[in-house]
Amino acid sequence: MLNKISPRTLKLSLNLLTFSTTRNYTSALYIPGRKAFETFSYLTPHLDYTKTFAEVQKLQRNLNLRGINVNAEEIKSAWEFYQNIDANRRTIEDKRVSVAYRIKKLSKLEFPTPEEEEELNGLITQGKVLKQDLRAIKEIIWDLDETIIPRVLQLPNELHEKTPESSDQVLKTVGVKPVKKPGAQDHLTIGKNLGLLEYTNQFHFYLCDAAALVEVAVQSYASRLLADKGIFRVAGTDFARSLLVEAAGIDHEDPFSSFIINNNEGVNVKSVNRLHLVGGASLISFLALHTRQLVNPKQFPLRYFATGRNYIPSVKNGMDLGLFGVCQTSAVHCTSMTRDFRSQEYDYEFQKLIDVVTDLYDGLGIHYRVILRSAGQLEPAECLRVGFELWSHYYGEYLEVGSISMYGDYLSKRLLIAYQTPIGRAYPAAISGTVINVNRMLGCLLEQNPEMFEVPHVLKEFMPVGEI
Repeated sequence: MLNKISPRTLKLSLNLLTFSTTRNYTSALYIPGRKAFETFSYLTPHLDYTKTFAEVQKLQRNLNLRGINVNAEEIKSAWEFYQNIDANRRTIEDKRVSVAYRIKKLSKLEFPTPEEEEELNGLITQGKVLKQDLRAIKEIIWDLDETIIPRVLQLPNELHEKTPESSDQVLKTVGVKPVKKPGAQDHLTIGKNLGLLEYTNQFHFYLCDAAALVEVAVQSYASRLLADKGIFRVAGTDFARSLLVEAAGIDHEDPFSSFIINNNEGVNVKSVNRLHLVGGASLISFLALHTRQLVNPKQFPLRYFATGRNYIPSVKNGMDLGLFGVCQTSAVHCTSMTRDFRSQEYDYEFQKLIDVVTDLYDGLGIHYRVILRSAGQLEPAECLRVGFELWSHYYGEYLEVGSISMYGDYLSKRLLIAYQTPIGRAYPAAISGTVINVNRMLGCLLEQNPEMFEVPHVLKEFMPVGEI
């Protein structure tokens, strides 16, 4: 039997531990100068925090609402100190260039005057001093790179004005919530009794018979619906580097946040940019498509979806949550990009994806509800999230099986996904989310009737061997 611990409560408690400023953390997204000899720096993120720290009270409120125990004033002071040191470095470099130019000019004189010879000797001495100063200040900056920049990069995205502060907001409820019956069975027991599920642990389980066919049918059903709405299907990569994981707001060093591939032949053992198993139906997989890319602005809005696997490590305390907590699942994931997160086009694209996913759940003909998540429920990279929930008879509560999130330009600035404008380069805004987590949906469907597996009618035509 399953322990009656709420998956949502467990996930929230784990999220509160993800932002740490005391642990020795090394960024894979921003490689400091001292580590450039060990790790190849694929890119340097666009560090634009002028507005963020100009509104430090707003930043502190954002951190507080998300449950992140960080002092915004301290990070602001550290960032300003770093900026001042870097400004001094640029001043020294400019002065050194100016001195070198003057030395070169004086050295070409065939018959320099005594004053010019004296000036030349003085400039040579000054050049040596500037070289030493530059070397010393670079050492300081490299130290700051390893301490300040990772903390700044861990700051969460700015909250959207529509994100609730303290509690989730129900946007829509479809159907009637079933009444919980005494002695309700969990989906593992039901699945085993019906011959639909063989479960050992979060890493080792098999879907059998009709459950396996429904897994395929859900992906086919969602694929047809999304394609009919003009969303282009792609095949995502199952593996990604640490810089992509960190760019998505995930701690790339935490084995409970993503699967880290150790002893990989293609990765230097000293490198912080390791390989992760993420799955082709994931946000990180989509980010890999456009990292460090200049997109033709005529191509916006970009609309993609992918079906495949999504990999997330099991919960930290080994709590047995059945299909709700397995480390791998089949899923359908979609992503959209527009020019500007402040534009009407961005709001339109977000609402369009919400409507498409709503149509998908309407087609299943089962009870569900749509939720606007509160700030404390969001991942660091999200500024707003709309969740789709099914009812779990055993837990007696709703469980999120899909979601669509706004990210603004948070991701594109970190990964240098840009497009050209008449006045320079700008960074597109992203919308992304898991349309449906198949294993979670199956768990909820199994719990609806312990006597038989009730397959939604719309899925039967997509089952590989016909109707049940």
